[in-house]
Parts: sequence; structure tokens; C-alpha cells
Amino acid sequence: MAVPDPDDLEFARAFVAANHWTYAVTYAKSAPHEYVVRDKLSPALKSDYDRFARLIVAVGHIENFYRQARPYWVLDGWKYWWMENIINRDDNSRVYGEQVASRTNTDKPINDFDRMAADWDTRVPPLVKPAEAVMVQAALEPDSDRGILDVGCGTGSLIRLLKPRPSGYLGVDPSSGMCNVHVFKHPAHRVAALTLAEYAMHPAAHPWTTVAALNGAASYLTPDEVEIASELADENLYLMFFGPTMTPPVPYNHDGLAAALELPGIEKRELGRWTLIARSSRLC
Repeated sequence: MAVPDPDDLEFARAFVAANHWTYAVTYAKSAPHEYVVRDKLSPALKSDYDRFARLIVAVGHIENFYRQARPYWVLDGWKYWWMENIINRDDNSRVYGEQVASRTNTDKPINDFDRMAADWDTRVPPLVKPAEAVMVQAALEPDSDRGILDVGCGTGSLIRLLKPRPSGYLGVDPSSGMCNVHVFKHPAHRVAALTLAEYAMHPAAHPWTTVAALNGAASYLTPDEVEIASELADENLYLMFFGPTMTPPVPYNHDGLAAALELPGIEKRELGRWTLIARSSRLC
């Protein structure tokens, strides 16, 4: 979970106090909890509801409700979770089913990607146009089942595109919120809230058949991380940068593209508006 800032905490406590939390009588024995329904709120409180829901995803931790994993945010002894039109809360002491260590914990302050995570798939316009997705898929698909490190994995666009085996996949992303959505959507695929540099220092880090940073994720890599990506790629390296005509959802200040162009054995290609730097026999 990311660390909320003081303004977030002040807002969240005000939202909790301003709402009437209804006891869920239907679940009194099986899963007692309270809830707030968005459709029953005033316009002003609906806006606050949306902000609170985004905070749950941004700063929550992953917990299982039996077989379903989702983000939960613990605030002042209550555990909150979001289900589109409903925000629920329960005593933090209750858990349901076997729990696994959260893969999205971090002690970093909340960032722009955390705040956008809950809305990313529905409100952020698709970054990759259909024709561009076909080009990316043609470049990567034959290698998708042989072990992929998905750098800047976000909410799991590579999984949607290539459908890699869960056992041959790891996603890393410094945004805890993005990782929370990723786990909720793709619970079988491993993910960790780490930068690429942090992953490379982890005792379990190892080379992969393919290392991919798609949909502009490569643009957020430092030059040192571009080198790390190259070193971790046993066979195939795919670094996809925003093109000069594109406006990234979050500004970046690294010159990773210049570093990528200096890598040995690479090829530069334009995929629509994108710049792809690759080292792979697939592109020969």
C-alpha cells in the first residue's frame, strides 16, 4: 500500500463522518459489514464518494475474501473496500479464507499513478490504438509463453494482449494502486510494487526470456534501469516509448530512449505513434 498524505487522511475521515453507514442485515451472520450506496448520495457527496473509492485502490492492501482478492484500506480500525456503486466497511479484525502475503505493499508516498489507478481502464482513453496493438502483438506473441518480465505492468495490459501463462509471468510497477487493480483483475499472475531497479536488487531476481516495457512504460525508466532491463533479458527485449506527438498521462523526466539507443544489438522501429526499441530475432 502507498502512504496517503495528510490531506487525503483529513478528507477520508470527513467523508466517513459525513455519511450514514447502513448495516447489511442480509450478511449479519456470514459476513457482517456496513455500507454506503453512491446512488443514494447528494451530488456533492457523490464526488467525495468517487475520491474515497480512488483512495481505497491507491493506498489499500490486497486481501482475500475467500478466493477473491481485492484492495482494502484500513483506516482508524475499520477496513474499507469498494464495489463500484457501494463502499463497504467492516471491523478490521475479520478475515475470510486463507490469506497470502500482499504483493502490493510499499512505503512510498502516494503518487499520480496511484490516484489514477481506479479509473485507469475506464476513464483514461486507450493509449494503444487497435492497429498499433496488432503490431505489438505480432512482435511479441510467439515469445509470450516462455517467461516474461512485464516492466511498468500497470493494470495488466500485456496480459490482456498476450495471455501469458501465470507461472511464466511477473509484473513490476512502482505504483501500489496500479498493482492493486492488476491483482484484482489477474489474481493468478504475480505482481510486485517495485521499480525495476528495486526488483534487480531483490534476492529472487533472475534473467527472463523476455523483458517488456510496453505502452510507454519504458519512458519512465531511468537510463540505469534501461541497462538493467537489457541485462535481465536473456533473449528478447522490447522497450516501448511515447512518440514525439503523444501526451503521456503523467509527465516523465528521464532520457531512457537515448540510453536504449546505445544498447548493443537493438533495432528501432516506429509502431504507429510509438517508438519501439527491440532486441529479438522476431524483428529481423
